[in-house]
Amino acid sequence: MDNNLLAFSIIAEAGDAKSAALEAASAALERDFSQAKASMEACEKALTSAHEIQTGMLREEMAGEGQAVGLLMVHAQDHLSGAGMARDLGGLIIRLCEQVAELEGKL
Repeated sequence: MDNNLLAFSIIAEAGDAKSAALEAASAALERDFSQAKASMEACEKALTSAHEIQTGMLREEMAGEGQAVGLLMVHAQDHLSGAGMARDLGGLIIRLCEQVAELEGKL
């Protein structure tokens, strides 16, 4: 597959993951923990898809079949990194909201 197409695929999946992580955090702030969980599952699914693309590229490179990396691929990798951070922060926000809800007697 063309490197640009791979880059755009990573960007799309990472964008979906970031959006889902933010939706999860927003749901947790509203004390909708079932929606928060569902959104985090969607986030994980999108991140897994992006990582599978990345892993395939790494395998090709290790086999000596890699392609030149351009600015678009660097941008895609940056999006993937940001999506991972959004997932991690979303999870922390959910945990904090659950603790607050428990203290409020609403969990």
